[in-house]
Amino acid sequence: HYFCRFHQDQDPNAVARDFIQTLAHQLSEKYPAYRNNLVGRLSANPNLIRPDAPLQILFEQLVTQPLSQIPPVDEQANVIVDALDEAMGNDGFHPLADLLIGATEILPSWLRIIVTSRPELSIQQRFGQFETQAISYDHQGNIDDLCTYLETTFMLSIVDNRRSALIEEIIEKSAGSFLYVTTVTRAESVEILKRKVFPTNMDCFLRANFQRFFPNIEKYTALQAPLLSLIVAF
Repeated sequence: HYFCRFHQDQDPNAVARDFIQTLAHQLSEKYPAYRNNLVGRLSANPNLIRPDAPLQILFEQLVTQPLSQIPPVDEQANVIVDALDEAMGNDGFHPLADLLIGATEILPSWLRIIVTSRPELSIQQRFGQFETQAISYDHQGNIDDLCTYLETTFMLSIVDNRRSALIEEIIEKSAGSFLYVTTVTRAESVEILKRKVFPTNMDCFLRANFQRFFPNIEKYTALQAPLLSLIVAF
């Protein structure tokens, strides 16, 4: 598994490199034959993991070629890549996504890649040929997951009906958003219990994330805001 996380000014190539090395480490822990092959490769050529090694060559040497030289594995294995959209660079530059797409043709059949992402256009365009499944906020499975999360993490010191009522209120106001729920649980305090005040929707969280996309508010006001105002007007 690999969890993509957004960082301001992150290098998408560095994220892809980190994924390759993380995957190689996890595979080596699970499959001894793969580990032995990989150790032999690194012993013979330590420069494989040098910082300027091309991503495709790094992936071939650390992942695909060692996997192709070991006996097939009986059980299906899944590689989960979560929040792929968070690893995207400027102007849709996404070496990790391109790497994963190319990997589908060269990885062994017993190793399957499962990717999660918000429906970003550049992600959808890249993965349009593959099987996809949309998970909506109001899907019952999603609501059940939210309930389970809150029941096992939120205000565990409270054991009476007050806790159940709080959980129901959070679920209702969250509209199925894990972002809403996790933000509320991180901010849990005595004041929340006393006042029983929760945000009514996601607006405050969206405003808080605005700076992620427009870190320079003066530049936004001068350049982006007029154009966006025209779009809204149309």
